[in-house]
Amino acid sequence: MWRWKSLSSPTNVWKWNKSLPVETRLPGISIEPVLPERPSALPRMDVALFAGFAARGPCNIAIAVDSVAAYETCFGGDLPLARDRDSRETLYANVPAAVRGFFANGGRRCWVLRLARTERHEARWTEVAGRAPFEDDIASSNRFAIGGMLCRLPGLEGGDSKVGPAWLEASSVGSWSDDMEVSARIAQFPFIARGIRRLQFGLAFADPGGLTAGDLIEFVVDAGMVRRYAKVVRIEGGEVLAIWCASLARTSRSPALPVQDGTAQIVGQSKRYDAVLTEGAQTSVTLESETSELQEGRWLHFWSQGESVWMLVERIDGAKAHGPAWQQVASRLPRGRFTARKVSVELRIDLNGVRREVTGLNPGLSAGPSLHALVTDDEYYGDDSRRHAVPGPALCSSVIERDRVADAMERAGATNFNALAQLFGSAAFGQAHRDALRAAWLPIGLDTQFAIAAAAAPQERDALARDGLSRFDDSLFLDPALATLTTAQIMPVAERIRDIEEAQLTGIHAGLDTPDRPFGIPSIFAVPDAAQPGWHEAPGDGIRNMADAGASPRAIWRDHDGGCHALLPLGEGKELSGPDFGRFLDCGTRLVEGPILSGPRLAVRDGSFTLRWSGGALGATFVLEESGSADFAGATEIYRGPARRLDRTNMPEGAFFYRLYAEIGGNVSAYSAVAVLVRAATFDSIPADAALLRRLHLATIRMAAGSADMFALLSMPQQYRSAEALRHVNGLRHISDSAGLPDRLGRSEERTLSYAALYHPWVTYRTDRNERHRTAALASCPADGIAAGQMSRTAAERGSWIAPANDLFVDIVGLSPAIPAADQLLLYSDRINMVLRSPRGFVLMDADTLSTESEWQQISVRRLMMLLRRLALVRGETYVFEPNGDIMRRAVERDLTMALGDMHRRGAFAGKTPAQSFRVAADRRAGDQDNGRMVFEIGVAPSQPLRFLNVRLVQQGGRLTVAEEAA
Repeated sequence: MWRWKSLSSPTNVWKWNKSLPVETRLPGISIEPVLPERPSALPRMDVALFAGFAARGPCNIAIAVDSVAAYETCFGGDLPLARDRDSRETLYANVPAAVRGFFANGGRRCWVLRLARTERHEARWTEVAGRAPFEDDIASSNRFAIGGMLCRLPGLEGGDSKVGPAWLEASSVGSWSDDMEVSARIAQFPFIARGIRRLQFGLAFADPGGLTAGDLIEFVVDAGMVRRYAKVVRIEGGEVLAIWCASLARTSRSPALPVQDGTAQIVGQSKRYDAVLTEGAQTSVTLESETSELQEGRWLHFWSQGESVWMLVERIDGAKAHGPAWQQVASRLPRGRFTARKVSVELRIDLNGVRREVTGLNPGLSAGPSLHALVTDDEYYGDDSRRHAVPGPALCSSVIERDRVADAMERAGATNFNALAQLFGSAAFGQAHRDALRAAWLPIGLDTQFAIAAAAAPQERDALARDGLSRFDDSLFLDPALATLTTAQIMPVAERIRDIEEAQLTGIHAGLDTPDRPFGIPSIFAVPDAAQPGWHEAPGDGIRNMADAGASPRAIWRDHDGGCHALLPLGEGKELSGPDFGRFLDCGTRLVEGPILSGPRLAVRDGSFTLRWSGGALGATFVLEESGSADFAGATEIYRGPARRLDRTNMPEGAFFYRLYAEIGGNVSAYSAVAVLVRAATFDSIPADAALLRRLHLATIRMAAGSADMFALLSMPQQYRSAEALRHVNGLRHISDSAGLPDRLGRSEERTLSYAALYHPWVTYRTDRNERHRTAALASCPADGIAAGQMSRTAAERGSWIAPANDLFVDIVGLSPAIPAADQLLLYSDRINMVLRSPRGFVLMDADTLSTESEWQQISVRRLMMLLRRLALVRGETYVFEPNGDIMRRAVERDLTMALGDMHRRGAFAGKTPAQSFRVAADRRAGDQDNGRMVFEIGVAPSQPLRFLNVRLVQQGGRLTVAEEAA
C-alpha cells in the first residue's frame, strides 16, 4: 500500500540522520510506503494426519512429513499386501499413495502414523481387553550376525558373562530389510602403552593421549596369535584405567589335540551337527552332513568336552569348513613384544542398490557414538522434539543384548557407564559390576577391508506376518481402551492415559498424541487403509514338490574321450555315483565335489533375489541353469564362472527353478537345485467386511469429533458400487436409541457426523511399480489423500471456510470404478462426495459432511467452527490466571473482535458488515468473578448458512473450555 502526500509549499521535514539532523526539501510530491496492518495470525488448518500401513518406520508414533521424499526416507516406498482374488493383481498399502496425492494436490505438511501389530500393541490389548495376543501375527525385525565380530555380554539373571555372536537388528519391524546386507571393518589407531601395571579385573598404563572413557583397546600378542581386549573405564592422574573384556587365541597354536569330536552350530541356526575339528595351519570343522546354511563369512561355533571354539568360515569343501578359529583364554598383562591400538568399527549397509556407511562406532558399549547407541526407529523418533522425518539409522543394536546390559546394570546398582566407572578400582567393585562394565563387541575377525556381507538371518514367517499385518481386524487399528467409547468419552480417557498414566496410545488413537511442534496439530484426518478388503493366507505355492534336478552329464565316467567301447556293457544303463574305474578311462577323470546351491526360503516380493552356493572343488567352474518348469525342461544356462553368487533382478512373478554343477577339466559334479517363488503377495484378498468397515469408520469419526480438532475423510473399498456405498452411508447414519455402540452412534452423537465426509470412488494414477518391466503401469487408491491435499491447499491459501471442491485433481488419469450417470443423483442425495470427470479434468463435485443437520451439511461450516474453537483456545489461554475484572473482559472482547474482523474482511462470514457477520459478548452471571469464571459468547454467520452458530468460551480458574451450539 502506498500513501501519496502533497508538498505544494515549502516544507521542512525532520528526518533522523546521524550526520544531518535537518533536511530541507523542495515543493513536490513524495511517496511514503505504508505497511498494511498485520493480520491477526490464525491457527493452522492445513495440517493432515494419515494413519495406515507403511513398509518401515516407527509404529504408533506420528511423524511429521513435509514432502514425498521425507516420507520415503522414514517410511519407505510401496508395501504389497495381498493379491486381489478376482483380478490377481497385487493390492498395496494406501498410505504411500495418499501421501503422494496429498503433496501433489497442494498439501504442505502432514503427520504419518504407521499401524502394525507390534509386541507393545498386543500387550496393551491383552492388559486392557483381556484378549490373548496373536503371537504368530506380531511384527518382527530382521537380525544380522555380523561376520568377524563377537560379543561379550552379561549372562541372563546373573549368569556368567559369555562370548557369543554379535547381532544387529533392522531399525524397524517388517520385511523391508529382507534384501539388506551388512558388512563391517575396523579402523585402528595405534599408541604406545608404557608403565603397564595390573589392577583387579584390569590394567593401568600411562595416558598416551587420544583415549577416552569407553574406548575399546586391542593388544596383539605373539605375532597376532593372541588378542586381548580391554575397555577404558576412566583416565585420572595421567593414567588410563581399563577393564579386561576378553582374550582369544588362535586354535592352531595348541597342537595337543589336533583332532577333536564334538558338536557345531552355524550362527543363526538352531540345529546342532555332530562335527570334527582339525587343527593345523588352518583350522577346519567337518559337519556330519552338507548344508546350504554353511556359508562363507558366517561364524561356526564348535563344542568339545566343555571347550568352545569360534571359527570364521572362509572356505567350504562340501561339509567341511575352513577358516581362522579362536578359543577364549585368560586375560593377563601383555608380555614381550605386543601392539596396542584403539579400534572403532565401520558398517556398510547395502539395500536396494543404495549403499550407506556408518563410521566411528565404538565397539565398547559406551554412552558415545557406539554400536550400543544404535537404536530402533521407535526410540529414535520417540521424543516429541525429534518427530520429524529425517534419515534415521538402518540398523540398531539387538534389543535382547541391550536388555541384558540394562539388567546387569540394575543388578550392579548403577544406571549408566559413569556410575560404574567411579567404582572401578575400589574395594566395592565386585563381579556384578565387572559383568556390566566389560560388555563389548569384539572385532576379532575384522580387518581394515570390509568383511563378507551378512544377509538377514533366515525367517520362517511370511513377509506380511513380519510386517504385523497378517490379521486384518479392529484391533489392528484401535487402542483397546478407546475402541468402544462414545464421542464424549474419548478425550477424557485418552488424556488420562496420555498425561496421567504416561502410557502410549496405539492404533489410530495414537494420533491424539501429536505434539504442536514442529508442524502443529492436524485438522485433517484420514485412515486410507481402513478401505482395504482384508485377506487370508493363500494355498500352497506348489514349488515345494520340485522334481529331481536330474543327472549332470557324466559320459566320461563310463568311457574315455577317445570313444573306446565300454569294457562292461552290462552296466551301460546303470546310474553311477562316481567314475567307473573298472573301465578304461582318461587319467584326468575324477569325481568332482558338488556345490550346495541356496536361495531365498520365502516368496520374493520385488523380483530381485540372490542365489549363493558353497562347497565345490577349488578352481572349479560353476554352471547355473534356470527353468520355469519343475522338471527342468528347457533349462537355459544363465551363468558360467568362478563366482559363488548371482543376483537376479527384475524377475516377473512366477516360480523359477535353478540347478548348479561344478566343472573341472571335463569332469562335472552332481546337480544342486533350488526353487524360488516370485510373488508380490502370498495372501489373497477376501470380500470386504461391511460390518468391520462401519466399525472402523465410526471409530475414526468419534476420534475426530471427540478431539474437536480434526475433520475425518473416509473412503470405501474399491469393489464398492453405488448400492454398497448407499448401504454403508445409511449404516453410519443409523442412530441407536440407547447409548452408542461400536457399530452404532448413540442419540447424543448425532452431531458427530458433521466431523466427517465420505468420498467415492477410487482414483487411478500412473505408477513406476513396474518400471523394471519397462511398461507404463496404473494403480488405484482412495480419493481421501488428494481430497486432503486440496483441503490443505485451500485452507493455507484462502481459508478453511472455503469449500474444498471443484478444483482439478493433479496426476489422476481415471476412476475405479466410474460412477454411472443414473446413480449420481442418489449418491448426491445421500451426501457422498463424488469424484467425477468434467471437461476440465477430474474434480470433486461436492463438499458435504455426513451430518443430517442442515446447519452442518457443509464441510466449510464445520471447518470454520473448528478454526474458531482453536482461535478461542489460543487467544483465551493468554488470559488464564489474569485478574478477572472489567479490564480483562474488555481486552478479551477487543482481541476476539479484531480476529473476527480480519476473518470477515477475508470472506469467512455471510454478512456485509461486521455487525451482520459476528458478535462477541460477555455473558455476565452472578458469582462469575468470585468463582474465577469468565464466559464469552461468539456468534457468527458462516458464508453458507443464513443463521447464527454460537461458540461459548468459558474460562474458570486454570481451565479453558469451548462449547458450540446452534442459535
